[in-house]
Amino acid sequence: MKLFNVCKKELKTLWKNKIKIVATLAVIIIPLLYTFSYLKAYWDPYGDLKNYHVAIINNDTGATLDGKKVNYGNETIDKLKKKTEIGFDFVDKNTAEHGLKYDKYFASIEIPNDFSKKIVEAKDGSAVAPTINFVSNNKKNYIATKISENIKTTIISQLKQSISEEYAETAFSSIYESKDGLKDAATGTDKLIDGTGKLSDGNNKLTSGLKEINSQVPKLQDGVSALSNGASALNTGLGKLNGTVPALASPINQLASGASTLNNGVNSALNGSNALNSKSGDLVNGINSAAEAYDKQLVAGYTNKLVPGIKNGADQLSAGAQQLNDSVKSLPDQTQQLANGASLIDTGVKALVSQTAESQQALQNASKYLEAYIQSNPQAMADPNMAAYVKTMKALSSAADNPDTQKNIKKLTDGTAELKNGTAKLNEGSKSLSAGTAQLAAGTKQLSNQLDLNDENSAVSQFNAGLTSYKAKAIAPLQSGIKQYTDGVGQLHGGLNALADGSAKISGGLGTLNSKIPTLSEASQKLYDGSAALSNGINQLGSKIPALASGTKQLENGSVTLGEGLTTLNDGQNELKTGLNDGIEKISTKLKTPSKDLGKFVGSPVDVKTTNIDEVSNYGSGLAPYFLPISLWLGAVLMMLIIKIKNENFTDLNRFDFVIGKYLNYAILGIVQALCLGGVVYALNITPKHPALLFISLIITALSFDAILYALVSLFGLIGEGLSIVILVLQLCSDAGTFPMELLPSFFQNISTFLPFTYVVEISREVLFASNINMSLVIKDLLILGLFALISLILAFTFSKQGIAVNESIEDALDGNYSDDYQAKTYKKAVNE
Repeated sequence: MKLFNVCKKELKTLWKNKIKIVATLAVIIIPLLYTFSYLKAYWDPYGDLKNYHVAIINNDTGATLDGKKVNYGNETIDKLKKKTEIGFDFVDKNTAEHGLKYDKYFASIEIPNDFSKKIVEAKDGSAVAPTINFVSNNKKNYIATKISENIKTTIISQLKQSISEEYAETAFSSIYESKDGLKDAATGTDKLIDGTGKLSDGNNKLTSGLKEINSQVPKLQDGVSALSNGASALNTGLGKLNGTVPALASPINQLASGASTLNNGVNSALNGSNALNSKSGDLVNGINSAAEAYDKQLVAGYTNKLVPGIKNGADQLSAGAQQLNDSVKSLPDQTQQLANGASLIDTGVKALVSQTAESQQALQNASKYLEAYIQSNPQAMADPNMAAYVKTMKALSSAADNPDTQKNIKKLTDGTAELKNGTAKLNEGSKSLSAGTAQLAAGTKQLSNQLDLNDENSAVSQFNAGLTSYKAKAIAPLQSGIKQYTDGVGQLHGGLNALADGSAKISGGLGTLNSKIPTLSEASQKLYDGSAALSNGINQLGSKIPALASGTKQLENGSVTLGEGLTTLNDGQNELKTGLNDGIEKISTKLKTPSKDLGKFVGSPVDVKTTNIDEVSNYGSGLAPYFLPISLWLGAVLMMLIIKIKNENFTDLNRFDFVIGKYLNYAILGIVQALCLGGVVYALNITPKHPALLFISLIITALSFDAILYALVSLFGLIGEGLSIVILVLQLCSDAGTFPMELLPSFFQNISTFLPFTYVVEISREVLFASNINMSLVIKDLLILGLFALISLILAFTFSKQGIAVNESIEDALDGNYSDDYQAKTYKKAVNE
């Protein structure tokens, strides 16, 4: 066939021309070298980052977590030091800033001094995320910025995992500890329920006791009323006494003159003493009966009935004691007023007695001193005045030592002392009552103890001892006194004889007594004032009895309310126990994993199982489908630029033979390029999954590209060569060789269908990486490439004459052989043909 003549002749010419051989080799090698060099240079830029320098600055000062020192910054640094595949430089802040400024570092990562502190404070309610300062040197390289971002993300991810693990482990450990605490709480609720039951029983008894006490309040009010009446009577009597004292002065004066009359009366008294003696036996019998009744009725009733009854009520007394205490708080002050009045009386009488005693003591001392002086100086008695003075002193001393005078004084002091002691006891009793009510608020046990007859220190025991003491000190002395009285009646007659002798001495004593009448009057007034204060205090006490009754009633009501509350409390405790047991069961059933394992799970809750379909091992391999068509396209462009087949050398061939014969030269070189390019793929250690299909697809791609470039150059000459570069640029932007098609602008997505690179990239990915190749896709893409070639050859054949004319016109225009008008006409003629 003549179409092969073009190929044979061009090959012979090529063989003979060394320049053409070199040019042909350049056409084949240059595109291959471009692909090999580019892919080799960027073969695996992410796989070796030892020279990718990132500055790491750690300023963390650490913190204390649960009593343990932690420093998350140091932990992070230790982990980064193990990553030797990245060029981490551990420097200070100044060095990092200097390195960024002079492009030594691509980025810097600074851990601040409060890094650990903020992490720890999150546990204490201050959840403020610590800040890591990341500085990226964008001007150094944009892609490096993305690498730095990935390094930063990895470090942050590791920090989050580490911190989450530690916090989660601590949290779940606390939950497990709380489970044990819930168990203890559940056990405690059992004891609480038992205690509440006992408390409820005690409260029921308290309610009964309060009802009993409340029923006794009216009796107490009657007793206070009787006491008030007695105090009023005492006050009235003291008033009369106070009015009588001034009148004593005249009778006392008369006593001296009536001493003789006393002697006459003594004789009459002697006769009466006989009658007294006959009745003394009845008096003794009466006092003995009274003593027996005191033991069997009063004391026995107190110890066997009264005290046990009160103690039973006191054992039940509890919550309402405070209100009772408020009611009796003022009682000690009132009784104190009584005590103060009695004390004033006692003080006045004692002052009188003291003055008398002091006078007696002074008189006795003076008499002793005088006697000692006379013994030492007998000659002093020669002085009549001294003798009279000594005689007077002896008379005064004798009168002071008179037993009758001492008895009268003793009776007066005993009476005031008993009044003082009585009011003091009343005051102490009120204080004891106030203290008792206060103590009752703190607990009923102390009150119960105070009512325990078996306790010798208790109040009732002391009162019982007082009863016993009263018998010993009052009844027994009374019995003894009556006996002495009866005995004394017998002696009265003999004493009456001596009474006449003592009347003269009584006269002297009455003189002394007369001088003390003003003091007695003052003391009597104090007694009257004290009795008035006593009466007022008792009246105030009586006014508080209704409040006491109200308080005991409120105590009773409060006890009932308390009982209801205890019932509600018991129900709540049962619900609490049920809730605690349910919580323990839920924790036990839903949390079975150890806290350490749970901490690791929270820190890294998901393990990603990565499955790479048709894995691409590195960056260079991934870019290979993108650069293979570029290499073949550039090879075709170089062929069109360097290898020129002149038309005039084949004028004997028809148009079909010439067009196809000329294309065969480029096709052969294209096939050689494709085979060599396949070798470059292997030279780059890329192992295609389908080697045969790789070479077939490269050959078809080369033939298609050669046909397209052949048509462009044949039809448009130099303009076609320029168009080939334009089409190359469009294809580089739209073939999805780098970014996915879906991410490209719509313009490039739309034109990609009409450009061959799109299909070459698609085929290359399949034959290089697909384990299960999509043959329908490969066949479709190969057919489309074949269609590109066929259409290009048809266009070259159909418009070959016009193409020749256009090429000649362009060449002549470049050579300057024709005018513009001639060139236009020639171009128009070529187009018409």
